[in-house]
Amino acid sequence: MTFQKDLKDKTINETMHSPEQNENDYEFIRNSNPEHNESEYTFFARQKSTGNQVLVHDIRLVPGISISAAKSKLVIEHKQLAKLGPKNFVQFYGIFEKNGHICLALEAVEGQTIYQFINKMKERKKLLSTHEFWYYTGRIATLLYIIQKVNMIHGHLSSSNIFITKENKIKIDGLLQHTILKICGDAEKMKRNIQYLCPEQIEGKGEFELLTQQSDMYSLGIVLYQLVEGGSFPFEGKTEEELLKSYEEANCQKHN
Repeated sequence: MTFQKDLKDKTINETMHSPEQNENDYEFIRNSNPEHNESEYTFFARQKSTGNQVLVHDIRLVPGISISAAKSKLVIEHKQLAKLGPKNFVQFYGIFEKNGHICLALEAVEGQTIYQFINKMKERKKLLSTHEFWYYTGRIATLLYIIQKVNMIHGHLSSSNIFITKENKIKIDGLLQHTILKICGDAEKMKRNIQYLCPEQIEGKGEFELLTQQSDMYSLGIVLYQLVEGGSFPFEGKTEEELLKSYEEANCQKHN
């Protein structure tokens, strides 16, 4: 079965289960990152009904957003993500409440991110082969095409949310990131990966309305550049001002 054939038939299953679940179905295993921030942290858990290990995001909502309102937003996202199918995108299993917080259960991917893969290559002083580059490029680009085909925008594509599984398959994560950041009100985290943002979005202070399918293509270009250049970015700058200056010096043209 070819990769293209695997990606067929991505329509919504209207009889899919409700994403709202019970916290008693999840058994805590361990924190995924002990240095979590106050608005959100993640931990690994086992879903008792399926036996699956999942990654749970425990979110503290921004004042003014109720649990019911947050759930409504996430139920809509759950239905949208069902269009993409389970094989090549990190799955959003469900929502549950825990200690007055809202929790999201996501697929725990066994493998490494593109970011981790690049760093391991650097440690071994090894270059990516031409075959490897086109293999990963073709699969990432095809998955971005699938996202765009169903009229969705990723918005936060980076080398940190593209996974290489143990079977050497590509899985894309991060499609829920903007919704999570909006309901937990973490504006600074929203700008954390500014080097993947196109000039228009940096000038617009990260506004979601400025995200387009073209801005996703820009982010893809940055990821591919990193694959070739061992993790380096084409434009230097740790702040928005420094990046905009780099764009101007490179005479970057904005897309319409």
